[in-house]
Amino acid sequence: MHPLGRRIADVLELQPDATAIEYDGRWSTWREVTALVEHIRALEVGQRQVGILLRNKPAHVAAFLGVLLFTVLMISREGMETALLLMQLRETLDLAIGAAAGALGAAGFALLWSRYGHRVNLSLFFQVTAIFLFVFVIQLVVRGVHEMSEQAMLPYSAYLHDMTESWGPDSTFGHLLTYLLVLLPLAWLTLKSAFFTRPITVPRMPERVDSTVPQGSPAR
Repeated sequence: MHPLGRRIADVLELQPDATAIEYDGRWSTWREVTALVEHIRALEVGQRQVGILLRNKPAHVAAFLGVLLFTVLMISREGMETALLLMQLRETLDLAIGAAAGALGAAGFALLWSRYGHRVNLSLFFQVTAIFLFVFVIQLVVRGVHEMSEQAMLPYSAYLHDMTESWGPDSTFGHLLTYLLVLLPLAWLTLKSAFFTRPITVPRMPERVDSTVPQGSPAR
């Protein structure tokens, strides 16, 4: 089995009886999801293409469009940010040093995640990141409305601009949102670790032996 597939299998086996997916009023456990994964893998599709059928239901269409629009938005946003950053790097050495330090930090974090990420309580991880993103979206909306109203791109721009003028990043409200980006996720993490029995991290899973490869045979 490929190392990535083995890691995914290890994650699926962490809490096999925990609820995973709700559909049509019924919850399926991770054990049932794993059974379906093994069934699909047993089909030995090889290099053939595998498709997903989306029914003409509003939920399916909304999920597909949501993922598509989010992907397009993120790719466009990251591309523009990269282009603007490269333009600024030509003018100052400090930005170049900061960009190099950020790239090294991201590489280090990616290395740590690849080695120890499978031990993280994913449910709690997504809860913490959801709280962070919620506060970040509020901050983004406030600043976006203020900047767009300043350019007269919204109805009642003058009124909206005056209302959000005191909510800028240097205001008390702006500082509060900045602090909440750290304090709220940290508070939730502390609360969950203090009053809930499920650990933040899970013990390392023992290495699994692929039963399809005979013992003593050379690795490919």
